[in-house]
Amino acid sequence: MPTSPADSSPPAAAASPADRASRRLPLLLAFLLLAATTLAFINVPRCDFVTLDDPYYVTENIHVQQGLTLQNLRWAFTDFNAYWIPLTWLSLMLDYQVGGLSPVTFHVTNLLFHLANALLLFAFLRRAAGGVWRPALAAALFSLHPLRVESVAWVTE
Repeated sequence: MPTSPADSSPPAAAASPADRASRRLPLLLAFLLLAATTLAFINVPRCDFVTLDDPYYVTENIHVQQGLTLQNLRWAFTDFNAYWIPLTWLSLMLDYQVGGLSPVTFHVTNLLFHLANALLLFAFLRRAAGGVWRPALAAALFSLHPLRVESVAWVTE
């Protein structure tokens, strides 16, 4: 059976060490981004509720403290008292259902969301702008900037 010219091409050369390193660099930078952000916010789970917004949203909110029920799901999507924030309500209800009124669960959720956002920003900027170093720096500035403390350390912002 005759073979086509495409079948007779030599096997592809193994990736060079430089190629392997360039493929690992984004993963290494993503890991460093996660590690630095986690280190910056390592004490957040020890924080307590604050008296500004947390009573309205968590500590005195009967819907949140009942957890995820059909009635509360309906309420989350129809409540317009302050803002229409159904996903926030659902997240708070789930946090309460998992950890009760302990602020640790709420703070860990905020930290996990922040870590995910930092990774998403890094991935988006890599695809949109190309390269590795500038997207990594921008994602690090986002995730470590002092303005992010409020979003991570407060249960509700």
